[in-house]
Amino acid sequence: MITEPEPKPAPHVAVDSFHAAAKDCHLTFLTGKKGAGEFLDLHKDVFWGMPASQRSVFLKYLSYPQLLRALMGGHHLLGLYSPDHVMLAQARVTFPELPGTSNLEAYPFGSTLKKEDCAVIQSLGVHPKTNGNGGLYIKEIFDGAKGVAEGENCRYLLGKISFGNDNDTINNHRSHKTFIRNHFTQMTQPAFIGSDTYKSVFMVRDLTVPVMVAP
Repeated sequence: MITEPEPKPAPHVAVDSFHAAAKDCHLTFLTGKKGAGEFLDLHKDVFWGMPASQRSVFLKYLSYPQLLRALMGGHHLLGLYSPDHVMLAQARVTFPELPGTSNLEAYPFGSTLKKEDCAVIQSLGVHPKTNGNGGLYIKEIFDGAKGVAEGENCRYLLGKISFGNDNDTINNHRSHKTFIRNHFTQMTQPAFIGSDTYKSVFMVRDLTVPVMVAP
C-alpha cells in the first residue's frame, strides 16, 4: 500500500530554476545511493502532485530499493538539471534482459521486438513547477534515452502509457502527444494489460530510421 509521506518544508528554490532554457540545462547519469535518492525526491513530487485518480495509473510509484536494484542491474537513471542543480525532469532507461527490472509485465517482446534489441523508457516525469517548459525538458530526456539505447546497440526504444478510447475515463492524452512529438508511434490498440484496471498502449521508436528535419 502506498501512503502519502508526511509533509516537510520544501527547500528554497529560485523561481528561475523552473524557467531555465533547455539548452542551459545538463543531463546527468545518476549513480549510487545519492543518485537514487535525488531521483526519488523528484519522483515523489511528481507522483503526489497528481490527482489521486491518476496515481499508479499515469505513473507507477517506485521505492528506493527498486531504484538501487535498477542501478546495480545495469540500468540507467537520467536527470535533467537546471544550471543551479535543480532536477527538472527524469526517466529510467531499462534493458529487459538485465536483472533489476520492474513493471515490464506484458511488454510485447517477441520475434519482432527481441529483448536484446530493446530499451524501455520508464518513470518519465517533469517537475510540477516547470509549467509551460515541461515539454522542452522532456525532449532532452527523450534525446538522452535515445543516446543511451544506441550506446547499448538497441534498435528500439519502447514506452507504455495509460491511454484508452475516447469514452474511457482514464486517458493520458498529454503523454500520448509527447511520445508522438518525440518520434514514437503507437504500436498497439488500447487494452487492459496484465493486472491493470485501465487501458494502455505501447509506443515504439525505431532507432534505425533517421528523423527527417524540416529545412
